[in-house]
Amino acid sequence: MKKNNQMESLQTTGDHTLGGKDWDARICAAIESKIESETGYYVSEYPEIHQTVTQNAENVKKQLTTRNVANVRLNLPSYGWYSTTISLEEFEQSTMDLIERTGTLCESLLRGLGIGWRDITDILLVGGSTRMRQVSAYLKRISGHTPLAQVNPDEAVALGAAIQVHLPLPEYSVITMTPPAEDSTTNLGFFKFKKQGTKVAPQATPKYSLSGTVGKETALNNALCMSHVDVVAHSMGVIAVNAEGTHYINKTIVPANQRIPVKCAEAFHYYTSARGENEVEIYVLQGTKPPLDCEIIGKYVVSGIKHDRNDNPTTIKIQYSYDINGMVHVQARQGNGTTDLPIREEPVPADMSKFGMPIDPQEMKPTAEALSVVMAVDVSGSMSGKPIDDARNAMCHFVENFEDYPGDVEIGVIAVSDTSKVVQSLTSDLNKCKASIRSITECMTGVCNAGHPFNDIQSMLGRVRGKRLGIVLADGMWENQPLAVSEAKKCHRIDIDITGIGFGSADEKFLRDISSGDIDSMLVDQSELTQSFGKIAQEIGGGGNIGKRGRTGAETSVATWLAINE
Repeated sequence: MKKNNQMESLQTTGDHTLGGKDWDARICAAIESKIESETGYYVSEYPEIHQTVTQNAENVKKQLTTRNVANVRLNLPSYGWYSTTISLEEFEQSTMDLIERTGTLCESLLRGLGIGWRDITDILLVGGSTRMRQVSAYLKRISGHTPLAQVNPDEAVALGAAIQVHLPLPEYSVITMTPPAEDSTTNLGFFKFKKQGTKVAPQATPKYSLSGTVGKETALNNALCMSHVDVVAHSMGVIAVNAEGTHYINKTIVPANQRIPVKCAEAFHYYTSARGENEVEIYVLQGTKPPLDCEIIGKYVVSGIKHDRNDNPTTIKIQYSYDINGMVHVQARQGNGTTDLPIREEPVPADMSKFGMPIDPQEMKPTAEALSVVMAVDVSGSMSGKPIDDARNAMCHFVENFEDYPGDVEIGVIAVSDTSKVVQSLTSDLNKCKASIRSITECMTGVCNAGHPFNDIQSMLGRVRGKRLGIVLADGMWENQPLAVSEAKKCHRIDIDITGIGFGSADEKFLRDISSGDIDSMLVDQSELTQSFGKIAQEIGGGGNIGKRGRTGAETSVATWLAINE
């Protein structure tokens, strides 16, 4: 549309699976049918014959742009020279469905704009395939207009490109996403993101030109005196998982027919891992069909995502940009940051078949981070009788909380008073761990509190991966508290979290000092021990219900499950 010296592309469409090769294939089929009926050679049994026919098909198509009959002469292996003809009528009848597919696209585009062929004044043919006579004849029949013949179809694209390089760069139109609603979530397997709505920002009007006139020199001079607004030809999306978690879908990020250049962004809520490397894989799709029916134009891996120490979800903003040269750019930022996260481009895997299959329900289950816990219990003389019974029961109940933990879990036990003793090394056999807890007796490592468990905790947890936690149950005052605090802080420095639970005459300040900075210590009544251990279990993901510390996904290699807005 041209108005006020501005040419604007209102909408564009196409079928990237349809092109000149499809017409060539119909010519091949016609020639091969004649060979089989006239010579008895079945082309399917002779790949070399098919190759020879394919090499000559385009030449036949070119002949038929000016002639009513094309001559075909082929030197067939094991046969010799073979001659036949393909008429224009044969060619056009065999390809009528292909030209009608293109016509259907044109009429759909016009309906989308709310106009008809009567509103069109000129039709410009671009590309060598439009030299086929059936193209002009078909367009004249459905539109009532004879396409323009003054522009060379083979040179039209190059002429437009030459004009474009002389034009000033336009400003980007920007489409952003509103912040995700807090009460709307979509579980997408290893990742969990918030849903969001869309909000379109005011679009700037790009100022640049493109030829639409006749004659190369005149076209260039005239085109540079007008402005042109172009649009995105194809939607761009990403492979995502539907809300039900049953199959993969194509989630559109940049809709078709947005003015270009354009930037579109979406914000996702992402649960990170404190130990794993947090990365998200993005597969950029072109088109609106299911993933495997679209062109996968790139794979990008976003890295450098920082973990939130409080295990809150972090916001990752993914932005697609489509520049005036038709190049796609991918950017990512965390939260409200102004610095782009590192993104590397990787080859698209040869086998993408899994994205066309139903999703295994097991794949959609959240994957929890590996967990290692060491419980150190005070067994000094003051624990005799009911205190040691209550401590054993609370510790066993804590272990039972992890029977359905969705990740790898190991638990160890230490007894401490005058000395420290490993009663149970780290084990994933929870029944064995409970048996070791029940074997603990008061005074088994001395009557007083001269020792501490932190050296043993470091030794047991220092080399394991995943979440590492030491729980220390103290009764009364420990004799060398400064030493115990100093050794506890060594655990903190190597990312071993410590939480202190105390009862009786335990020192609350001491409990705070040995506990990690973001871990709450607890001074409780003896009767509340089981409840206190249960609270810790819930926080780190026990009880068969993954707590906020247990949600992760960073260790999975499949990171294409971005949020959907359905």
